[in-house]
Formats: sequence, structure tokens, C-alpha cells
Amino acid sequence: MFLFQQWFHSSYRARQGKVLEHLMRYALVKRARIDTIALPQDSRLRKFFQQLKTEPFQIATIKDMFQQLYPNQHIQGTLGDIDAFAVVDAGSCKRVIAIQIRSRDDTGGATAKGSLVDFLKKLSNFGVPQFDTLYLVGVWDKQSITQKKTTINKVLDALEIARKEGGQRERLVASETLGEGKRYQLMERIYLQLRYGLEDIQQAIDDWVNANSLASAPNLEDLTRDFICWDDFWIAYAIATIEIHNKSLTGKSNIVELVSLLENRSEICARLTHNPETIETIHRDIEQLAKDIVAIWNKPVHPFTTPRDIFLYIRDMLYLYAIYNDTKKTTISTYTEDSDGANWHRSAARFLG
Repeated sequence: MFLFQQWFHSSYRARQGKVLEHLMRYALVKRARIDTIALPQDSRLRKFFQQLKTEPFQIATIKDMFQQLYPNQHIQGTLGDIDAFAVVDAGSCKRVIAIQIRSRDDTGGATAKGSLVDFLKKLSNFGVPQFDTLYLVGVWDKQSITQKKTTINKVLDALEIARKEGGQRERLVASETLGEGKRYQLMERIYLQLRYGLEDIQQAIDDWVNANSLASAPNLEDLTRDFICWDDFWIAYAIATIEIHNKSLTGKSNIVELVSLLENRSEICARLTHNPETIETIHRDIEQLAKDIVAIWNKPVHPFTTPRDIFLYIRDMLYLYAIYNDTKKTTISTYTEDSDGANWHRSAARFLG
């Protein structure tokens, strides 16, 4: 049990971060006129992004992007990583945008907050870039704004702003500028901006890439609607916790009992594998199916004892079983880190609404 909890809590934030990275890149490609975008060396990912727009654009490595920004320098060494990095056609000129996204800023200490600008330090160390460059730090969850002042201070510490000409006065200007969500000019052609919440992050991107003429492009709120409530994720976690505990104490599993019952009663299983058209139909069918199963269930449902709790747990196991079965027959053309995860999430969106 301890190993499972340790694995889960140490890994789910990283997986959430991967989703946010891909959404940022997707938003950039859909909302800006991309000239070049940096993507990992993954053929599926690159193919997916190439198919998003009819206008051709270049896909590059981070090193290639640095070479484009600093054509007269020999780029070598470790350059670090960034969530989204692109050269865009902003109308009368080309611009560069680099986005570092975080789900929250109230986790991690001084080192974690300072690391938000590690990539920016790499950029500035090479000198003045060929194009104006915006380094945007976006914090997804606007509710964590209580840490904003601390985050700004740690970012400025990492950038050693106080050591610039003007010292503490320059640091005060930088702090006020970032606190107001405005662009702070770190050096010639390089700007830093900090934004909280989807709406403000999108506004900062649109202002920089001149996205006004692309009003029909999907906004971040639309793109994230399916990801805001990760109900399938938490149902899976809750059931796994209970079932592992059951298995270790009693040697039995409610999930195994349920699957055995469903597989031995084809008429019940068939009610889970049909293709309902609406979320309301799915909810109604599973609620009724849970009631029918409770009526014929003749074994303990550990650790529950009251009829209401037993019903709710069987219902949630049915949702999980339905999602699992749906992933086995669903083909997803959209890219994510792993196709099984993509199928699972798409299926969960259907069943959990």
C-alpha cells in the first residue's frame, strides 16, 4: 500500500504537466502564425502538429531554435528544456515566444520557483537575439495567486536583477512590472512576463503573437474543458487504494468479483458495451445497472456495510469497468504521450461527462 501511494503521489503531477505542455503547444499552433516550433524527437507528436494547420511551418529542436536566434554563434552545451518555444509571424515582424507553464506555484521552495527562469538565463547568456523574445511564465491555477509575490522574488533572485545597473531600484521596477502582469524588459530584445489563470495567459500570448486576426481559433478554456475535472483519475485512484488494501488484508478483490459476475451474465455485460448517445443516458443506464447488480450480489463488499455505500461503490466500479472496455475498442487519432492513456481519457470524458 505504501509503495502504491508513494508511486502515485510522486508521478501524477508530472503527468499533469505533460498534458499542459502539449496543450500550450497546441494553442500556439492554432492561435499563431507559426514559422518554427521546437518539439521533442517524437515522430507521432511531430506528425500530429504538422496536420493541425494548412500553412506549412518548420519543426525544430531546441538547439536549432537557439541557432536561429543567434546565427553568428556556435551553439553547444546543455540548453535545458521549455514547455513551448516558437518563432511566429506577428504581422510586420517575426517574434519568439517561450512559455514555461506550471499548474500551481504554491508547491516547491525557493529552488523550484527560481528554476522557472533557468531557460531564460540560458537565452540571455548568449546575448541579444535576432528577434524580439517573450519569456512567459504562466501559472495555470489562478487560485494559487497567494504565492505570487514570493514567486516574483525568487525569479528575480535567480536572474540577479539587483546586480544590474541601478541595483535595488531596478529590482523594484521589475517586481512591480511583473506583479501587474506586464512585460519587463530584461535586456535588449528579451522580455519577461508572469501571468496567472487561463484567460490572462491566453491574453499575453495573443498580444505578443498578434492573434487578433485568428479570432476563430479555439481558446485555452475550450481546449482544457475536458481536462479540468479529472473524475476518472480520482475514481481510479480511490478504487485502487481500496482494492489493494482489501487484497492485502483479505486476499479478495471486489473488482475481481464484479468482473466475474459481468462475464458470467452476458445480458448484463451487454448493457455496458452498447453505445449510448448522451451523457445522461450513460448515467441513467449505469445507475440502473448498479441497482440490478446489488439485488443479486451475495458476497461482502469490503470495507462497506450499509446498502447505500455498497450501491455507490458498485456504481463507481461499473463506471471504471465501462471506461476500461471502451478504451479497448476506441481508436484515437489525436496524439498524446501514450495511446492507451489517450483512449482512457477520451472514454472517461464520455462516461463521466
